[in-house]
Amino acid sequence: MPNLGVLLSAVILALILIPPAAASANAPPESHVVEASNGRFHAVAPDGRTLRGADLKGTTFLIEVRRGQSVFVRIDDVEVAPENGVALYVLSHRSKDADDWVPVCGPDQYGKRRGLPLPMRVLPGSATSDDRSFTLACTSGAYGKCIMRGYLPWAQSTTGTVLTPYFQACARMMMADYCGDGTSFTTEGRRIDSWDKIGIRAPTGTGLIEAAWNAAGPVCVTRARADTIHPLESVLAQCPSLRSKVIPDCEEFASDDANGALIWNR
Repeated sequence: MPNLGVLLSAVILALILIPPAAASANAPPESHVVEASNGRFHAVAPDGRTLRGADLKGTTFLIEVRRGQSVFVRIDDVEVAPENGVALYVLSHRSKDADDWVPVCGPDQYGKRRGLPLPMRVLPGSATSDDRSFTLACTSGAYGKCIMRGYLPWAQSTTGTVLTPYFQACARMMMADYCGDGTSFTTEGRRIDSWDKIGIRAPTGTGLIEAAWNAAGPVCVTRARADTIHPLESVLAQCPSLRSKVIPDCEEFASDDANGALIWNR
């Protein structure tokens, strides 16, 4: 069975079971068209009915995680995050030949196991524009944390700024992706303070800045985040192109709009 604990790149195949009444009556599964858009699942029944939100609780659908390999995913609960109105799903999965259901997501900082679907096309470095392909982003992982920080890649800010690049920059920052190729140089549980160019988040502390980021990776770097495990020289050995971006005052450099920074962190 594939590990779904952090991210799951998948293609929805079909919704195969509509519970409570259908299941209790031993009725045959209904075939629905399932879509994931704007961070939410919805399913369209053959008769045109659309299931959304809490109506999906208890439903099971089949997804393909790689060619020829599929798993069942069940929506155990649905809640709405009060801070930004995002729908969050408690999800379990099992393979076709397994009996036990296993949580898709690990616990986040609040001890909750929640996730949501993100279209592949909004992810950093993604080359696909197929809206039927998606990633399950857990709130315990980088993508989910960026969603919870207010960077909704399907939305715009109150002033009309498209947030997709901010989401992508946040994901690079969360992973400490200094190479800009998806390699992470952070450690689990490392807390960071971050803020952005358009005021979705403001700094909450003081201290030496680590780096400034855009959708492609770091714009400048002052220090390595997990420096006892990944010292800066070790990072530079793996990311030679980063050397020219290491400067003493990244914060001042990144404050110039011409240098392209979207998010800062310390």
